[in-house]
Amino acid sequence: MIRLITLLTLLGAVLPAASHAQTVLSPGDRIRFREAEGAVVIGVVSAISAEEVRLATQDRSGHVVSRDQIESLERSLGTERRFARNLFISVGAGAAIGGVMGAVTWKPCRETGFLACFLHPASRGEAAQWGTAAGALIGVPIGVIVGLATRHEVWEPLSVHGPGGSTVSIRPVVSPDLLGVTGSISVGGF
Repeated sequence: MIRLITLLTLLGAVLPAASHAQTVLSPGDRIRFREAEGAVVIGVVSAISAEEVRLATQDRSGHVVSRDQIESLERSLGTERRFARNLFISVGAGAAIGGVMGAVTWKPCRETGFLACFLHPASRGEAAQWGTAAGALIGVPIGVIVGLATRHEVWEPLSVHGPGGSTVSIRPVVSPDLLGVTGSISVGGF
């Protein structure tokens, strides 16, 4: 039992480090790189050799680049929603704007009569509090819509010039149908 726990602990420590250190590209990987001239190219790897990488780009044209021309290289890990981030940003922005608007637009109530100043804030600070609450309340549905509607692509940085020897790399695979680990062996280069 102790050996199993030790093995699982070691795997837990090694797997994330191995997945970030991976420098192996394979056909079908979506990559983004910066060329020596400064141009950023995004595409899907169609073929790899020791000297060059061939890509299929979004405009259906092929792009061939020499390994020496690549300054930085990243692989797409897929897209994800940033629901909580978008929700908190919209609620926070709504609260800040509402609080400022409430404080700036406040005027003392000078009317007389039955319930004339019933729900009117008594001070500029109270007006800011009511504005903050109203702005945050308005920010909730905006944050939900933006959080559900937008997706963000996650990129993993890769080493441009891989080691000359062989490397073994492991990365997690997570999709709606599959949860597992994939591995690859590189013999020099990417």
